[in-house]
Amino acid sequence: EEDDEDDEEDDDELDRNDAVLVHLQHWRASKAKEIEDGYLLRQEKLEVRRKTDADDHAKKLSKINEKAASLQDQIDRLCQEMSAKLAELETQLEFEARSQRRNQETV
Repeated sequence: EEDDEDDEEDDDELDRNDAVLVHLQHWRASKAKEIEDGYLLRQEKLEVRRKTDADDHAKKLSKINEKAASLQDQIDRLCQEMSAKLAELETQLEFEARSQRRNQETV
């Protein structure tokens, strides 16, 4: 009888240990899921931030390129104006040089 009682106590203890083990396995699985979900959420947030940063960077770069194109247009226009003025001055100098030669020839 004593052996039966010991066996019964051992069985009860094994059942309790099995219940604790099952509980701990479920708890571990739920914690692992929480950690995985948290990790995935952080990864998503990082990806959104990277995309946002990349979009912002692209917008800034686009504005810089537009400004550079505008400045290049201004430079080109100024160069054309300067070329036209230089051509005008060359023509004026040639005319004055011819006038002076004529004046010297007549003197």
